[in-house]
Amino acid sequence: MTPSEQCKKAGLDSLAEFVRISGESEQNLLNWHKKRPLRFRLLLAGAVIEKRQTGA
Repeated sequence: MTPSEQCKKAGLDSLAEFVRISGESEQNLLNWHKKRPLRFRLLLAGAVIEKRQTGA
């Protein structure tokens, strides 16, 4: 599954929204998706919680 697909499945609108909420660069997130998938998933989960709490 691509990073964008994972974001959408988790409840975000796009990878761009993940970038905005997390404050990480898109390239960092893409690298973590490939080389540190657990870090990517944990940060994604946090971004989803942040979106729900703040309506980001």
